[in-house]
Amino acid sequence: MIENIDNNVEELIERVKDDNVVTFRNLDPPVTPEEERKVRRKMDLRLPPFVMLLYIVTWLDRSSLGNAALMNIQEDLNMSSSQFSFAVSIFYIGTLVADPFVNLGLHFFRPSLYIASAMFIWGGITMLMATVSNPQGMFALRFFLAVFEAVLIAGVPALFSTWYPRNEWGSRIMVYLSATPIAGAFGGWIAYGVAHIESHLPPWKWLFIIEGLLTVVVAFSCVYVLPDRPHNTRWLKPREREVMEWRMLRDGNRPQESMIEDIDNNVDELIERVKDDNIVAFRNLDPPVTPEEEKKEFLRSMADWRMCVNIVIFMTQNFSTYTLSTFTPLIVRSFGYSQVRSQLMVAPPFCVAFVMVFVVAPISDRLNRRASIYVVNSVVACAGYLMLALIPVENQSARYGALFLVIPAILSGVVLTLGNIQDNCCGDLKKSCAVGLYQCAGSAMGIATGYILPTADAPKYLRGFWTLFAMTAFGLVLSAFTSWSMDRENKRRDKKYGKPPTDIIIDFSELGEKHPFWRYTI
Repeated sequence: MIENIDNNVEELIERVKDDNVVTFRNLDPPVTPEEERKVRRKMDLRLPPFVMLLYIVTWLDRSSLGNAALMNIQEDLNMSSSQFSFAVSIFYIGTLVADPFVNLGLHFFRPSLYIASAMFIWGGITMLMATVSNPQGMFALRFFLAVFEAVLIAGVPALFSTWYPRNEWGSRIMVYLSATPIAGAFGGWIAYGVAHIESHLPPWKWLFIIEGLLTVVVAFSCVYVLPDRPHNTRWLKPREREVMEWRMLRDGNRPQESMIEDIDNNVDELIERVKDDNIVAFRNLDPPVTPEEEKKEFLRSMADWRMCVNIVIFMTQNFSTYTLSTFTPLIVRSFGYSQVRSQLMVAPPFCVAFVMVFVVAPISDRLNRRASIYVVNSVVACAGYLMLALIPVENQSARYGALFLVIPAILSGVVLTLGNIQDNCCGDLKKSCAVGLYQCAGSAMGIATGYILPTADAPKYLRGFWTLFAMTAFGLVLSAFTSWSMDRENKRRDKKYGKPPTDIIIDFSELGEKHPFWRYTI
């Protein structure tokens, strides 16, 4: 269709097929900048900080096996090196199974209740890990832990994408993703404290009990703090809900549900709110879009090669993230430190990573760039992996210093790789599907991480560090290519159609990323 109207882009602006666009173009009274700032601030004070807390407890439960390994869990459960690797990997088998389905729950249930229920269950599962007496019991519990954690892991990026436009997404999701390095640091500190508990129970059992109990306590608060959808969040006023939906439609994100359902399908009332006769006419285009055409368009959007490449970039980054989250305590232990001191030495690189998340994300939002900045992160991470692979094991200080390159570069890069996917998907439905796809892809990479750094390869871990270097370098090349490609396409559209108008909501629902006024985030 684009080719048919290349010479008349104004016609495309006026061709409105989405009732939401019609309604919010003519919002009465119009949304003011001050109104938008107040509503955004209200959400900022509530959603990102609380979700960061949720992610901290999620990451603690997921990565606790690495700290438990320094508390002799392998010896107590008669767990071989290969069985320990499988205990790590089976978590990602669980998320791989669950990821395609868990996001559907966000569309059928209130997100606040849905996430709270999942947290309560996985908190109980974490505490049950203290009761296992053999590797098989640990395998089963780790699998079901992953299934319920997937609700939060996959759900939060999708939830953020329904509340924040693309140019705000990075600086908000950074608060959520900063929980990864915080959890890495706290995990070491908590493990250090637990190791000094005097009890007839082994320290690793106390570790699971304490971290699981923390998750259960936090789960109860989700119902009252988390938002649902812009149109039905109870602690937003009716006007605030309208402003939130208006913001998302302006950004090209059509909500799956909207305020239209909230007025009891009163079509007459909707029509009265539309003051432009031309827009009303275009709402009744003949012939209407058939279900077959909609299905064809959906399948075409899922075959978007840029989205697929961006997901592969995320996979290369996720490969390092999952490996570091579990094995950093063992890597530090291989430098020659004692078990107790290793718990403390884990924290500093993660603290630096926490700071870097808050440096990289605002820069990314300000410059409106994702993949191009991730190229820099990848270069730094590759340098760190080379140091770990090439520096002799006797030089423990230099090898420990390499972690200050790898961990901050990889963990702050999560903001960029996730944003690269979310920003370049048009519409709520495609974003939700993309979340499911990249979470599945990430989980598939996670399965391999359990075997990257086997204890038999300690202390050099040469095979593992070279594998991590190769994966990161591959992500670097793909990031450079996709950034160049999307920048080239943006310039082509600017030259052919002109700059996108900023004073009107554009209906992207029919053409998505193929719309002449859609611009990619590079």
